[in-house]
This record gives sequence, structure tokens and C-alpha cells, in this order.
Amino acid sequence: MTFLLSQTPARGELYSSAAGDFTVTVNAGTKTVTISDPGFALTPNAIQVAQLWTVSGTIFSKQDIPINTIGISGFVISFEDLGSNFVGTERVEIFILGPKKTITETNSGSIKTAVEQAQTILTAIRDTAGIKKITDAITEGNSADILAALNAIKNTDGIKKITDDVEVVQPDAAALLNTEVNSGSIKTAVESLVTLITAVKNTDGIKKIVDAITETNSADIKTAVEALVAALFSDDSAFTAGTDKGVLALAAASADAVDSGDLGALQMTTFRELVIAGFSALINALRTSEINPANMWYLPEEPFDGSALAIDTHEAYIDMTGFKYLTLLGLIGAGSSGDLTVNFYGTTQDDGTAPDSCEYGDEPITSYMSGGEYEEYVFTDAGSLMSIGDKPLPFKYVKVEVVTTGAADWTFQLLTKKMF
Repeated sequence: MTFLLSQTPARGELYSSAAGDFTVTVNAGTKTVTISDPGFALTPNAIQVAQLWTVSGTIFSKQDIPINTIGISGFVISFEDLGSNFVGTERVEIFILGPKKTITETNSGSIKTAVEQAQTILTAIRDTAGIKKITDAITEGNSADILAALNAIKNTDGIKKITDDVEVVQPDAAALLNTEVNSGSIKTAVESLVTLITAVKNTDGIKKIVDAITETNSADIKTAVEALVAALFSDDSAFTAGTDKGVLALAAASADAVDSGDLGALQMTTFRELVIAGFSALINALRTSEINPANMWYLPEEPFDGSALAIDTHEAYIDMTGFKYLTLLGLIGAGSSGDLTVNFYGTTQDDGTAPDSCEYGDEPITSYMSGGEYEEYVFTDAGSLMSIGDKPLPFKYVKVEVVTTGAADWTFQLLTKKMF
């Protein structure tokens, strides 16, 4: 199923307990879980998906935990919209959007050391007498030394030519993020670079960076540098289209596709608007789909799990956000005395108020759902009820109210199907 929504694409990387980035511990008797430290501060908007897994024999069942109303205290997350408390045997998986995973000094010490060696060599090159500066005069007479030095480099064994094939080996991303030991190939490559720079430093005839370049004998260089300077702009400065120059992010007004592994230009419209994947010009929004689409076009919930009820009034709430239809199946286990009464109420209050604090209508919505006369569900023995909301239910929440009298051994299980 595809929804059309307007959103800002998230940035960062996805961390999950399923991938082992952190662990999740279910706190029995509560609606909370505790996660291990993922390495960054936990905020409500970072939680993307929460899933509840239960097992019966060899059958595993998954249920998306609502994350519309959650609480966070340190690394304890409370799911306020969860129908009932955790028993303690469930498994909960959580997906969190966090910062990009980076390579740090701690886990790439060899790279840092090799780069520092390169910095030392470059400093030595700068301070070595006899090396030509870029600002030195280049004349037809003294360019012979430069030509001889370039020929010497060309004829040196082991130096790659521009026309040689270059083999690029992509390092394993996980290995690159691990330890100093498995970043040895990068360290070796940097050390080879240091060796080549040292050879360049010791080659006679190479120009020094501090050598003089005059306007007379380097007019082309001066012109090129001025053109580069002209392409630099300060932030929020004026730009004249078609006249001013700059380094552009290349985009093409073309539907041409590229092959896997190719480089390519971004796609734009003829009005210079960047085309974004999933964008709908009709509604000016991004098209998105659910991470885990609801199977069979409905979402099952179990507000009451069949446990024995104390002599009291018990309430559970069904969030109808995004849903139009609702089917309710109640299974009643007889108590030793008294009776059990079931009613359903609706509210349209949608201002962020918690469901148990919303205002509900005095009259039950049972008759509205069935299309007939209102009849209260009162049971003096075991039985069942079925209420089918086969026309749109314009409610934010549906409250299920169960009242027991006589004895505290009445049981009630409510199975629901919310349909789009």
C-alpha cells in the first residue's frame, strides 16, 4: 500500500537491536523496555519502528508497537499506546535513527600515524634547499632541468603511467570501522605514498613551492588562477545566471538512465528543479510507503488478553488514526457469580490528549457500528460478542469499557481488526 505524504528525508544511519547495535530488555508488568547505551543521546523523534514478537510453539507473531505517544528517561522507553503491560517473555526489536558511523583516531591509529609521517615529509620538502618555487621564473633556458627531472620520474621503475590500468580494491566497510590491525592495507598504501614523496623530494631540478613565478613568463598560469578566483563566491552573495562562473552540481534535464556502478549527472526538470526519487509533482510531496506494510490490509490488536478481571470498571483504547473500519470479537469466560457488561464509546478529540484523558460521548456507539438499535452487552455466563463497524468510524479513539460484578474470576479477551 502506498501513502502520499509530505516529509523531510531523515539524515544519519539506522541503528537496531536486530543488527546488534544495542540490546532491548522487556520490563515485565510495565509498558517499558530498557535499551543498552547505543553511543548517543536518545530522543523521541529518533525512534523509527518498534516491533513486538511473541511465540507459540514454532509460530512467531509480529505486532507493530504504536510510537505515537512514548516517554523516554535515559535509556528507558515507555510505550503509552501499548494495549497491555509486557508479560516478560516477549521479544521487542527497536530501530533508531542515529549519527553516521565514523572512523575515529582510536580505531584507526595506523592511518593517523602514516598521515603524520606524510606531513613531516612535505614539511621537509618545503624546507629543502635547491627545490624550485612555483613563483620562480620559468624560462626556455632553465626549463631543461624540469624536463630532465620529469624524464627521470617517467623512467623510474615502479612508477605508474597515466595510461596504466588502475585496480581499485574496495575495502570492507565493517573491517574499516574496526581495529588498527585490519586497516593495515590503508596504512601500507599511505606508507608507499610517503616513499614516493621522499623520492620526489630528493630529485634534482624539481621546483620549490616558494620559487618566484613572474607575470612575464607565466601569463597563462596567471590567467587560469584569476579565472579560478572569479569562480569563488561568498555565502549569500549575488549571482548572475549565464554570466558568473562557479563550480556547479551537474544536473541534466534528461530521463537517460545509467548502468549499475556508473557515475552520472543528477536529473532535473527544464525549470532547473532537482528531481527527487519518490516525488509527486501532483501533490508537491514525497511518496512514501510503510517499512512493514500491514498484511491483508488490516492491523490486528488485542486490547484485552483474556486474563481474569477484578471487580471493577476496566478500560482499553483503540487508536483509529489512519483507519476507517473496525471489527470487534469478544470472548467471555464465566465468573462464579455476578455478571460482565461490555460497551464501546467514541471520541473525536484529536489535540494530543492521552486517550484515557479524552472526552467520550455518553451514549455507546454499539448501535452506530451495527446499524441497528442499541443493545448493551450483558453476560451472566460464558459467551461471545461480535460487533462489525462496516461503515466509516469518524473517531480518534474507541474506548472499550468492561464492568464486572460479583466475583473476580470473569475473563475477557477482545480481538480487533482495524481496516484502512
